[in-house]
Amino acid sequence: MKVGIIGGKLQGIEACYLAREAGYKIVLLDSNVNAQASTLADKFLCCDINKMSKAEKKALTECDLILPACENTEVLAAARDLAIEENVPIAFDFDAYRISSSKVKSDRLFADNGILAPVYYPNGNPPYIIKPSGESGSHGVLYCESRGETDMFLKGIPDSGEWIAQEYIEGPSYSIEVIGDGREWRTFTVTKIHTDDTFDCCKVTAPCPELPERLHQKFAEIGQLLGSIVGLRGIMDVEVIEKNGQLYVLEIDARIPSQTPIAVYYASGVNLLEVLVQSTLTGKLPGDCGQKINRHVTYEHYMLSRGQVIQAGEHIMNDAGPLTVVRGLFGADYVVTDYMSGCEEFRGIFINSDENLQKLEEKRAHVLRQLQKMAD
Repeated sequence: MKVGIIGGKLQGIEACYLAREAGYKIVLLDSNVNAQASTLADKFLCCDINKMSKAEKKALTECDLILPACENTEVLAAARDLAIEENVPIAFDFDAYRISSSKVKSDRLFADNGILAPVYYPNGNPPYIIKPSGESGSHGVLYCESRGETDMFLKGIPDSGEWIAQEYIEGPSYSIEVIGDGREWRTFTVTKIHTDDTFDCCKVTAPCPELPERLHQKFAEIGQLLGSIVGLRGIMDVEVIEKNGQLYVLEIDARIPSQTPIAVYYASGVNLLEVLVQSTLTGKLPGDCGQKINRHVTYEHYMLSRGQVIQAGEHIMNDAGPLTVVRGLFGADYVVTDYMSGCEEFRGIFINSDENLQKLEEKRAHVLRQLQKMAD
């Protein structure tokens, strides 16, 4: 099996990692010669998808499947045109993505279908979260303590219609993946999202025993409902906040996520990219894609910079160089990193798992001690 992955940043890292674990050959395309995932692929095409040579186009379109792992509108359009022109299956639901890529559209979908979500300003009570409608994750998120601060910001920007302001719901954040074939929708292991002070995800943990079983079931039902509403033929993640036993849906993103699929893989043994590929190629979900193992997992970002060990959101990986997967580095199970021996600054995704939660925490503490030795 050979997959052509378009995009070598955060989503591309995730896709390449899981493709390697599935035993697939990888052709990666990205216009950045130093794309983080470039060294995770079997073949790297450094080019603009709209300006490929015949050889580059042949290398990509000879793949069994194309997987866009980016959110660049022009690149996505070119990938779709290429897949149609060359009759290559593409693992991406463009119709669902058009909804999920706009927070205004997706929030309207929640409201129209009675799905609980944070209310819009000026309803609700402060504080409020303001974010651009067309960005995913934590990009551009602003926290406003009062109505006055919220109003001042919205009045001070010329394109206020491109922003949304919602009541800030305080509570733990969780994510669930949905994969659908247009007729059936399945959900997978729930992951917990830990954020830094910029609301960017700095750690993912799984499973989530603190979340009652009824809420696990409710979350799965929400995910399947949203999958059916958008007629999902691909993968989508759903993020919620839990408060007082209620799940408030924050957003949906109909594209390969970053961070959570690898956590799901090590917690349950289910490779979501493999499920997505099989579903795309056969037109139906595979019969067996349920949980195979049950382990505790942490997936987190650390960087060593100016003699300090810093845990921060995934944005720090945007400044990393080409990455390699190193087993056992600093005592971690796996590290996806630009670390080189003797370097004074590096970034890494640290992945650890164990059947026993206490042993997992001991392993994490050991890793941090080793990192601190490097810093000292």
